[in-house]
Amino acid sequence: MSISMAYLLYENYRKSYFRAKELCESIAERKSVYFAKTQPHSAQLDLQRVCQGQRPNVLDNYVIDLDRSKIDEQLHEAQAILKDRKYLLQMAERYLKSSQDLKDIVYYHKYVQGRKPEWISKMYDCSVRHIYRIIGEINQSIQDNLPDASALIN
Repeated sequence: MSISMAYLLYENYRKSYFRAKELCESIAERKSVYFAKTQPHSAQLDLQRVCQGQRPNVLDNYVIDLDRSKIDEQLHEAQAILKDRKYLLQMAERYLKSSQDLKDIVYYHKYVQGRKPEWISKMYDCSVRHIYRIIGEINQSIQDNLPDASALIN
């Protein structure tokens, strides 16, 4: 991969990081739903008789559901994947920061640091118009090479 494509690598890592984060949050949400079922709640009057001999043990049901779904293992695995993706994202960010290519520099300052094109043009002594042209090229190449990542561009 050429040096000028480092921002595409960063965008790909960013996209995979967000997917891993979404997976981790959905597994944690499932676990919290299981746990919420064990918490005491107000009496619910439905068609069941009040004086049935046995009442279900919700804590036992919680433990059984956790064992069946292996949700703790899935959560640990998703957290490990999220940690790895975050590390890759940080490495790509460091590479972008040290890159000498103008597209990588503009991408880093615009999308990672959140700087305005006017600030970038003053720092690197080029026109604002040129910076906007580079931003347009970056957006176009991201949409061409990573079609589903276009929603992540700010």
